[in-house]
Amino acid sequence: MRRYLLILLLSASAARCQSPPASLDLFFEMADSAAREVATRLDEGESYRLSLALPGEYVVFGDRLLATFIEEAGAPTDSGETTITLTITRASVLYGEPERESLFSPYRVPRELFLSGSFAVVRSEETVVEEFARVYRDAVRRDSLAEAATPGVAFTDSPAPPEPLFSSLLEPVAVIGASAAAVWLFFTVRNE
Repeated sequence: MRRYLLILLLSASAARCQSPPASLDLFFEMADSAAREVATRLDEGESYRLSLALPGEYVVFGDRLLATFIEEAGAPTDSGETTITLTITRASVLYGEPERESLFSPYRVPRELFLSGSFAVVRSEETVVEEFARVYRDAVRRDSLAEAATPGVAFTDSPAPPEPLFSSLLEPVAVIGASAAAVWLFFTVRNE
């Protein structure tokens, strides 16, 4: 019984200490979703040419998008009947103001990831051009923000909001006040 209780406590503490999902991994999932949406525009077994317009540092999406297209619609060819052009125009992370659930709980910062772009499916008889946007929202512990960003990939990071001044002063005052009250009660009750 003790062994099961120890395992339960260790697994619960390990779950609380997990690092947040990396922003780049979440961007990859959003890009996969966009690629799947585009791949559904193809008919079963239709051959296609693929053109990825990934400016600047968005080149990191290239292999991932190609793999998703191969998985969903088969490998692209140079002589495909249909041409697909996929462009990623914006990928960014925004952090909100830090919040706490209680006075002594850690700060949690709302995080919003945004990925947008457009795609064109060109066939001999029709052309379809649409835009897409994906948004992912969660909250990350303030002390884990650096773990969520991917070094060397600038769009996965954003300046962290400053810690609120009032609450950072309130916590030590509350601890000192509670300690002083405990000492005062200890000596006044002991003397009576």
